[in-house]
Amino acid sequence: MGNLGYRRLHALLLPALSLLVTYLFFYDYLPPRRRVHIPFDLPGYHYSLNDYAFQALRHGRLPEWDPTLACGLSFTANVQSATFYPPIWLLYLANFHRPRLAYLTFEIFVFLHVWLAFLLCYGWLAGRKLARMACLLGAGIFAFSGYLLLQLQHLGLVCAYAWIPLGCWAVDESIERATWRPLWKLALASAMAFLAGYPPTWVVFAVCVLAYTMARRPFAWKNALGVACALAASLLLSMVQLLPALEASALAEHGTHYGSGIRAAKFYLSYLVPNYFDFGLHAPVNTNPGYEYLYLGAPAFLGLAFALRPSAWRASAPLWGMLAVSAIVVVNPFGAVWALIRHSDVLSDLVRSWYFLAGITAALAPLAAIGFDRFLRKPGGRFSTQAAALLTATSAGWAVLQIRETGRALPSGWRSVAPALLTLFLFAATIWLYRAAGGAWRLVLGAALLLLAGADYRFWGTSLRVNADPGDLDRFNRQYGVFRGMSDANFEEIRRHPEYRVISDLNNSFWLEFRHFGLETPQGSDPLIPRQYRRVFGAGAGDTATDIDATRRKDLLQLLGVRYVLSSQNGLRLEALRQDADFRLLTGGDYWQVFEYRDAQLPYRWEGEPGAALERLDWQPERRDFRVRSAAAGRFVQVDQFYPGWEAWVDGHAVPIERWHDAFQSVRVPAGDHRVLFRFHSRWLRPGAAVSLGVLLAMILVAFGLPRP
Repeated sequence: MGNLGYRRLHALLLPALSLLVTYLFFYDYLPPRRRVHIPFDLPGYHYSLNDYAFQALRHGRLPEWDPTLACGLSFTANVQSATFYPPIWLLYLANFHRPRLAYLTFEIFVFLHVWLAFLLCYGWLAGRKLARMACLLGAGIFAFSGYLLLQLQHLGLVCAYAWIPLGCWAVDESIERATWRPLWKLALASAMAFLAGYPPTWVVFAVCVLAYTMARRPFAWKNALGVACALAASLLLSMVQLLPALEASALAEHGTHYGSGIRAAKFYLSYLVPNYFDFGLHAPVNTNPGYEYLYLGAPAFLGLAFALRPSAWRASAPLWGMLAVSAIVVVNPFGAVWALIRHSDVLSDLVRSWYFLAGITAALAPLAAIGFDRFLRKPGGRFSTQAAALLTATSAGWAVLQIRETGRALPSGWRSVAPALLTLFLFAATIWLYRAAGGAWRLVLGAALLLLAGADYRFWGTSLRVNADPGDLDRFNRQYGVFRGMSDANFEEIRRHPEYRVISDLNNSFWLEFRHFGLETPQGSDPLIPRQYRRVFGAGAGDTATDIDATRRKDLLQLLGVRYVLSSQNGLRLEALRQDADFRLLTGGDYWQVFEYRDAQLPYRWEGEPGAALERLDWQPERRDFRVRSAAAGRFVQVDQFYPGWEAWVDGHAVPIERWHDAFQSVRVPAGDHRVLFRFHSRWLRPGAAVSLGVLLAMILVAFGLPRP
């Protein structure tokens, strides 16, 4: 077989083998073992958000409005839903035979992005013509070291991070071939990073790619201009998501999220010492607040040591530029970064110091790969078969021991240095012999290197409390009923009155679960909540998730259409609710104690002469349809957010929507028998989709249609 045949075989085998490695790496999360699941934000926020979109699409409805939180928000404006991120459509398709998203498939979707991060980084490094082993090790550092495993619970961060290598790869191709054509890959990668659902990580992507371009030697303005144009084109490609989000952002309050920077030297020990800050599976959640798991691993330490040699400096200059810019934003020396961005609401909201930790790992991984490449290209020393056999057996034994111990009690603090140093020593000795070896021994030692690296990352990186929680969440949901912790009878009671709203006890944020079941709540915590809605709760009100005290603010319960209040067995308001005659405790309570508010008002009502008859004809998120019979003219009120995109008709004739209590909707209705219809369509969704489609067609033409120079 010729060289071309070997390259084709390698191109086929690498994805399969790397996918197998990814499966083994996350074996504890997957069947048949399924010992742990990803906790925190993935099930608590992202899962419910995407399950809402999935259920809507499964029933033939494009989810444009989300009535489940804060009396309604634009769903298409919520970037974190990743509704227009193409890979997530495959997730929905894989679940289409199910009534709800299976959480296991959601986790697999995350793991596949870890695999994608490995493949794209490998392709980028291979495009730089680095040695194959250097590419494998660099891609492993990028995909399996601390940063990405820390982020498993954050869907948008994982997905956006995976596309960084493709952006840098496109820059390399464009500069080396002296043509702008390859930059379509950068535009595609950038659009994917934005649509993945977390704009601050897209900012990291854009800044890192620009820094990578501008740090190349010799610097050329046309290269930087081409990259800037490709990034701008990616925003045009993302207009289907960007335009609705901009509209919602203009209505919301802007905060300052950058922070002061991470300056504590102790924080950066997490890069060097694998478990200095104890993140063992059974460590209490509040252990080491403010610190993270960022362990770079034995391969990174050795590769970076090789990268410091003068022979590697020229090839690694763009990566040092990326690293320097990321580090400056993270550290914020002398407050310089904040002084630069503080005057812009957009920058102060999107540029966040903590997220630039992604740029640090994204620079260090290829730097280590370049170091390995320079080391491996030098002539090896004397090869010893006996030493190779002994070292292979020792390395394999140590790696297998670590894999078997994964998930058990991990040494913490400085005690975690000893096993990490042993791995580093074995790795260094093995790669030294690997450089001198040939034939079968080179293959055996290469396998030992990869096994050592994989065991190092698996032992320290999986089954930590930051990315694992014991048990199978899907099985837990099946075992404890549809609505976990609530009796079936109480759940059915609430479901019989879907038009009424539900709130939870002040010390819970379980309202996010409401999205799974089509329940509606005036509570919510979201950056896109409009300013007008916050004013409903009065001056000084903060998070609307905690600004509804059912025992004191009964006026709010009536205003917002709340009928059911959920408290818990240890709820702060449980006793007050039990003693209040205005609330009736439903029998058969489990963890959730369900109270019915006796004086509840519907979230739609009539203002005018008493005696009007209201009939609800249709109650869908984007469509509210009613029949009104009244002897005199009046005002029909719908307690949904007054938001651009809502339209109203009376007997088929368009009528203006007026504000009610500043934040909600109402229309004037004449006397008699009339049909009143409210309908929502995102104003900028369809124009944005048209722009995105046009740019996509242009990009396809650029990539594949135009004749090559």
